[in-house]
Amino acid sequence: MVWRLYSGLLAAVISGGVSLIGYCITTYFQNKNNKETLKVQRQNNSDTIRTQKEIAKMEKDEKLFYQTQLEWSEQTRKLIAKYVLNCILMNRQIKKYNRLREDEKIISSIADAERPNNEYLSVLSEAKKLGNELQEQITLIRLYLFHKDDPDEARILTEILEMQQHYSRFEVIPDLELDGFVNDARDLFDKQMKNLQKKTA
Repeated sequence: MVWRLYSGLLAAVISGGVSLIGYCITTYFQNKNNKETLKVQRQNNSDTIRTQKEIAKMEKDEKLFYQTQLEWSEQTRKLIAKYVLNCILMNRQIKKYNRLREDEKIISSIADAERPNNEYLSVLSEAKKLGNELQEQITLIRLYLFHKDDPDEARILTEILEMQQHYSRFEVIPDLELDGFVNDARDLFDKQMKNLQKKTA
């Protein structure tokens, strides 16, 4: 009977020992697997964070690119507006010059003849100043509208050169030509804005 008691106790101790060893082995492998899983999760998290940073940088760069394009378009718009204004001012100077030439034909005294000379000089001086400003604006506009394959930009540049021929010969730029130029410029800017909206959508 004692033997049976000891054998039951011995069986319980052996069973408990086997269970403890099994538990220890299971815990060891679970910890090992958990460490590997954590290592993989850390790596995945690191990769995810790196990818998110790259995406954020790309979005920032893209936003900066489109913002730069908007600023570029705005600068071109201002240049063209200034160019049109100076063309109008040049037309006024040319008309004033032509009026002085007509008045010169009917001058009756020497005193009258001296007065237009001063006005001529003033008109020519202002026209020269406007001509220099127009030339500077033409150069800048040509630098801003550089896309060779864009027919709208090419049309704007062609119209500018045609208007330049008028005032370089001291001829008035026809109002219809100036109006057509403004409308073509508006169409160009409208197209540019629509393209930017498509790209950012």
